[in-house]
Parts: sequence; structure tokens; C-alpha cells
Amino acid sequence: MTGIFRPGNTTPKGMRQPGYLSRPALAIAVSALAILGIALRLANLNNVIERTPDERVYAQQANAWRAQGHAGLLANVADYELNPATRQYPAPTRVGMIRLVAAAMQWTGEPGERAGAFISCAAAIASIFIFILLGIRFFPAMAFLIALLFYAVSPMQLMMARRTWTDALVEMFSLGMVYVVCEISRGSRGGAVWYTLFAAMAGAGITIKEYMILPSGLCALWILWVLLVNRRQWKEGIAMAGITLAGVGAALWWLAASVGGMRELLWVINSIPQANAQNSYALEYASGPGYLLLGGLYILTPVAALCALVGLYFAFRPPAGLSVNRVAIRWLGIFVSALVLFAMVVPHWLNLRYIAPVFGPFYLLAGFGFAWVFTVCLKGFGPTEGKVFAVLAVGLLIFDAGTDYARFRRIFVVDGTPDMSIRFLLNERAR
Repeated sequence: MTGIFRPGNTTPKGMRQPGYLSRPALAIAVSALAILGIALRLANLNNVIERTPDERVYAQQANAWRAQGHAGLLANVADYELNPATRQYPAPTRVGMIRLVAAAMQWTGEPGERAGAFISCAAAIASIFIFILLGIRFFPAMAFLIALLFYAVSPMQLMMARRTWTDALVEMFSLGMVYVVCEISRGSRGGAVWYTLFAAMAGAGITIKEYMILPSGLCALWILWVLLVNRRQWKEGIAMAGITLAGVGAALWWLAASVGGMRELLWVINSIPQANAQNSYALEYASGPGYLLLGGLYILTPVAALCALVGLYFAFRPPAGLSVNRVAIRWLGIFVSALVLFAMVVPHWLNLRYIAPVFGPFYLLAGFGFAWVFTVCLKGFGPTEGKVFAVLAVGLLIFDAGTDYARFRRIFVVDGTPDMSIRFLLNERAR
């Protein structure tokens, strides 16, 4: 297994390297874990017992578009503006999601919510490949493989991949932006290409869910900090800002044209926080002290949650000798911390799918944390004892992966828990 340190005979303070995987072995391990993740997402696509109100609303909005085109969308916008009860559900300004669900209905022949689940499943699978790119490029092999195992069996991702929600797409676009930003931080060639790709994903994400402005803004800030503060590349920074504003502006223009004008778009977006504050579902199931959101992560994936805390610590205080881009891992820590803290302080936002943009970075930090603990523990063993310890560590990881998947099956498939709001998770833990 590749250690978390740079190649060499010893690590800082005389710590020995754990050894290395060959390239073919690494490729086989990555392929096997990717296949596992894809297979689990496909295997659970058709076992939803009952669809949620949000899913039914997305299907209704998509069917209105299919039946009446632009007029059907405008009718939904008018109903949202006039009917307070309608504001308890997804806004009709998420035109990108509505159009995708309508297209899935057309392609698959499925008239209801199941068509949208195909989109979520495809987005979840695409996220696996983006996750692999991000891990291979910016994390040591051992940390990345552990993270990929965590991610393959992630209860949160498996839940989103079978539902007609925006969150799997939000995660996919957010993870893609994080990957692009890491490439820019690394100084990869083709700056204009990376800026354009980032702007395209930021703009597309905003058409899916208005919340995407937050992870997009954090990633844009990350890029500008690297270009303007770290490198003093003012022309590059201006070019990046201009391309990003053009991409986001084009997305907003398309949204406004789709829903009847900029006034309607801004009115709907501005009404969402007030509607959420009066939402009976949010008040009952997504409310409470902010720290409960962290408890929700621990309930669903306890080992990864604890390891992510270790990884988060070293993201801000990376020890000497790490074979990892320090700027990238520090900003990953900032990205995760900022979005989780935002969900913790916003009233009635204690739902794990609202922090979907952090799932990929969360598991990368968890893999990094586990690898660090493993390496530190290994230094106390001789060659024979070290091999035994390594076997036990691998066994623990496999056992944990099995329990995470079993936990997903028990909570979301067998018990039919409809969402990842904190009260549902607390009720499951109390059983």
C-alpha cells in the first residue's frame, strides 16, 4: 500500500514507509471499487417503496412541460406565486431539473417519478468517476483507495441515487468544480479551458438548484485566492472572473427567460427562505441544534465520520512530508467546513442531502485521516507484526463497508425512511 508520505526510505521522525502498490495492482483495486459502487447504485434503483412529495412535484412539473411546453412552466410559476401551499415544495425555477426529468420521461417511457431517479443514478455514477480523478490526481494511493471504498458504499449517495431529487446532480456538479479548482491550484496547463469548464458547471448547477450559488461561490473564491494572492497572476484572475460571470450570467438569463422574466425569477428565489421557515415538514423533521447534523453523519457512516475529523485537522495543519497538494487539501477542508457550518446555522436545514456538495471531499478527508492513523500505528510494529496489523486494518475497512451498506439497506430500503432529515435518522437510531 502506498503510504501517505513521499517516496523515500524513511518518513519524518524515522517512521518507516508501509510499502507500495504497483500500478497494475492499483488499477485493479480502483476498477473493482468503481464496479462495486456502480453495481450498488444500480441494484438499489428500483427498490423505493414510496415516493416523497418533492419527487411527485418534480414529476408534475416535468409532465406540465411535456404537455404544454413553456405555458405549462409559466402556469407552475404563477401557482407558486399565488398559492402559499405550493411554496412548501420545490420551486418551478429549477428549470434544468424539470427539463431533464421531462427528457428522461420521453427517453424511457416512464411517466412518473421513476424517470427522474434514472437521472439521479446516472449523476451518482458520474460522481464516482469524478471522485476517482480527484483522488488519483491529488491524494496518496492508500488514502484514496480507502476513501473510494467509503464512497462506494456511502449510505447518503446510495439514498440520493434512487430518488428524483436535485441533490445527486448538485453533488456531481460540485465535485466536478472541486476537481477543476484542484487542477488550477496545481498549476495544470490550459487555464482558459479549466475556467470555461468551471463556468459551465457553475451555470448548469444553478439551473438545477438555486443553492448551487454557494458551492460555486466558494470554489470561485478558491480559484481567485490561488491566482491573485498566491501567484499574483492578475490577468489570469480577471480572465477567470470574466468567464465565470459570463457562464453564470448566461444560466440566469436562460432561467429568467424560462420563467417569465427576471422579476419572477428573483421573487421566487427570495421567497424560498421564508417558505422554508413556514414549512411544516422542515419544522418537524429538519430542525434542532446545529450539531445534530454532524450526528446524522455519524449515524449513517460512523467510522468515516471519525476519520474525516482527523483528515480535517490535517487539512489545516498538514504534517511535513505529505505527498499531497497542500493548497488543495487545505481548501477542501475550508469547502467542507463552510458548507456544513452553513447548513448547521440556517434554520430548519438539518437534512444531510442539503450538504450533498461535501460528500466527495468528506470521504476523501476520511480516507486521508484513516491512512494517517494507520501509518502512525504501524511505526510501533516490526515487519511481521506490521503485516498482521495491515491485514487487520484491511479487515476492519471491509467490515465497516459492509456495515455501512447494511445500515443503508435497513434504514432506507427495509424501513422505508423517506429522507435524510435529522429527525428521521434520530428515530432510526432509537429503534
